Amino acid sequence: MAAKPRPRNPHPRVRANVPPDKVANRVATATAPGLLCLSRMPKLVLPAFVAVALLGGLILGGILGLLLLVVVVGLLGWLLAAFWPTLPNAGRAVRVAALTAVIVVGVLNL
Repeated sequence: MAAKPRPRNPHPRVRANVPPDKVANRVATATAPGLLCLSRMPKLVLPAFVAVALLGGLILGGILGLLLLVVVVGLLGWLLAAFWPTLPNAGRAVRVAALTAVIVVGVLNL
């Protein structure tokens, strides 16, 4: 006999087996429209934007460079918060380290 398929979550924006009042589901629900918009873009748009903003922030320096790095940190932080419950521990550590590195470089570059 074939295994029964698992029933689909009726609300794909919320995390399965997590109470609706928990932060994970509130973040998932609040960020779902933005994530949907990002998912409709070509796959290389977001990484290209982050790379250009990061390099621009590092090269320009000063206030404009800091603003570009703040945009990168905000985007990375948002994605980290949105996907935190679904990430394995190693993935969490790598993403937190990348976010911390951008913050430290931004402060040192100012």
